[in-house]
Amino acid sequence: MNVLQLSWLVQLVKIDGVIDDAEEIIINRIARNAGIDVSEIGEPGSLHNLADSEKVRLFYQCMLLAAVDGELSLSEIDFLKGLGKKLGINADNQEKAIEMLENGQIDLSAKQISDLLN
Repeated sequence: MNVLQLSWLVQLVKIDGVIDDAEEIIINRIARNAGIDVSEIGEPGSLHNLADSEKVRLFYQCMLLAAVDGELSLSEIDFLKGLGKKLGINADNQEKAIEMLENGQIDLSAKQISDLLN
């Protein structure tokens, strides 16, 4: 995780206007684990230089983070769709993943939380 990727996660938690305690804890823990000072995080920048594996991981992490508070707002769904498009993720795959998230088929297991934090 680098500052650029973390800035996108921060943008996601801000998108619905409410930063949940769990979201804040996770952002702070991710930053600490990556050795990033939270004050270094600015506006999200270009994602073009990310490797394909990093792009998929960022989308996955954003999906998990969106699910942390147990609610998926329309603004979070729009954010995920926009991010997926910027990352070049196939639109059908995005839709399937978001639909799974909306239907509660993606839950935050211990493994998924670990994936989010690392």
